[in-house]
Amino acid sequence: MPAKREDEAKASVVRRYDKGRFPYRRTVTRRDMARVAASAAALFPAACSTGNAVDSVSATRTAPVTLQFWTNSDDAIDFAKEYEQRAPNTRIEGLKVGDYSVLAEKALANVAAGTPPNVSVLGQRHGITQLADGNALVDIDALLKRQERTDFYPQFIEKFTYKGKLRALPFQSSVPVLFWNKEVFQAAGLDPEKPPATWDEHLDVARKLVKHEPSGETSRWGHLLSSYAWYFYALVWQNGGEVVDRQGQPRFQEPPGVEAAQWWKDWVHKYRVTPSKRPNGTREFSAGRTGMLQSSQTAQANFNRQDGLKYGIAFLPKRKKYAVSIGGNAIGIFKAVGSDRAVAEKASWDFVNWLTGTEMGARIVEETGYLPLRQSTMQTERLKAHFKQHPYAEVPGKQLQYLQAHPIQRADELMWTALEEAFKKVEQDASANPRAELDAVAAQVRQLLAR
Repeated sequence: MPAKREDEAKASVVRRYDKGRFPYRRTVTRRDMARVAASAAALFPAACSTGNAVDSVSATRTAPVTLQFWTNSDDAIDFAKEYEQRAPNTRIEGLKVGDYSVLAEKALANVAAGTPPNVSVLGQRHGITQLADGNALVDIDALLKRQERTDFYPQFIEKFTYKGKLRALPFQSSVPVLFWNKEVFQAAGLDPEKPPATWDEHLDVARKLVKHEPSGETSRWGHLLSSYAWYFYALVWQNGGEVVDRQGQPRFQEPPGVEAAQWWKDWVHKYRVTPSKRPNGTREFSAGRTGMLQSSQTAQANFNRQDGLKYGIAFLPKRKKYAVSIGGNAIGIFKAVGSDRAVAEKASWDFVNWLTGTEMGARIVEETGYLPLRQSTMQTERLKAHFKQHPYAEVPGKQLQYLQAHPIQRADELMWTALEEAFKKVEQDASANPRAELDAVAAQVRQLLAR
């Protein structure tokens, strides 16, 4: 394609963002995605054909290839550089593009212009379904061997399955955990080695930890959280409910979800153990201004840099059962364009397979604190030694037995954002009705899915 035409195609899609005609930051509709798919089909027909070109490539590749790899982290760029040393016929142009929203926007724009990356990190709520509907992603099911597929924790496979196909592989994945400050526990007369294990224990401990001053100010909170929606999903499952059904239709507004939302509202307004306006939880926890914190297990890297901070990591407390939700990102392979399409897709798969493999997974857990993706990773000598030296680092991995997931669907970003806003309202307005707020979010989700 001439450079001028390519630039015009990209600019056309970007203008849609700027003018709100393609408002990904709100929600990308079927009509929006149809525009992208149509543009890609017209500009690069090969990119929109069905099937994987990699199927036609022999297992041994000798021709050199250059791959474009998009990510949001320096760690992933370093991993790509290392892979180049292992695969001398592969050159990887690693590019730190931006956050998940930016990654999705640019990926959609470049697909429309016929210049997609070969491989990209993708936020689990950002663009995967739209790219799949535009037929821009390689079918992972056709590449993943049966024994490899069963090696992944099944909830990860379930999470990134859309319309019956595995659209991406998990990459830097996380779960929420409960951090507790041992010195704060001890100062409150609690056992510093015994975190709460149930909802009732959690509330009881939080009430003992909170410290209200005579002036009316609160000098120490019982509990803080990093994300409303992420925590709410876990609460719904713990209470025996479902977030969505198999078709993506909302169920979080049903009684288990309403009870969970009311429970959290009572923490704010009735028991006053958590604030109505959420502060920086990591900072407050490090300073001893909260006794407990719900956050990603990757926060431990920050806490380990705090001199003298004595903390523990535990499962999220259970009600009817333990349950925890998936966080983090995925990694997708894009259908390549040009005469070397098959070679590029085969090289992309080799890179992604290595990046999400057993031994590399152990390194990622040790170096970044993310989750093991494969069951075999938990059995590596490297991780066994790491967990022996850092026992709390093993807790998130053990919590994987309680991992739950709802498959990605088109309304994920809207649902997350709307739930965040609903919980803010419930926290900041004592008269807000949790049932009404959840019903309103559910209505938005159903409306989007009906389009």
